[in-house]
Amino acid sequence: MSSDVPPELRSIYNKIMNAAEQVDTAAIRLDRVSNGDWNPRTDVTDELMDTLAAREGASPELRQYAERVANGECRWEKIESRVKVLPIEVIELKQSPRVIWYPAPPKPVVDEYYERVPNSARATKLKRVRPQHMRPNPHRVKI
Repeated sequence: MSSDVPPELRSIYNKIMNAAEQVDTAAIRLDRVSNGDWNPRTDVTDELMDTLAAREGASPELRQYAERVANGECRWEKIESRVKVLPIEVIELKQSPRVIWYPAPPKPVVDEYYERVPNSARATKLKRVRPQHMRPNPHRVKI
């Protein structure tokens, strides 16, 4: 097909074809990405903090706090409120755009059309209800 392109337009034609190949490649890569892979940032977890504290070059403050965590005195996500001086590793993690500092746990998904109705002391059941905007208005005047 490039033989049909006049010589003065071949350069532009090649640029367009290269761009089209890049779009095709990006589409193929996008198809391979699963829903959980959209965020390339790393979550800070207890395991990550334990690993950082166990490293040879870890700061003394981080190692001391790791001992407190191991003894059950405190938790890693509370380090900011439990120490006077934050370890340098914590400061770097919190400032890094590549990590998420102890993300909030996912909220349970509850359908807005259902509300919890107590059934017994141990269990609750869901009852279907209309959303507020679909409920009849008792104050509405019928004409």
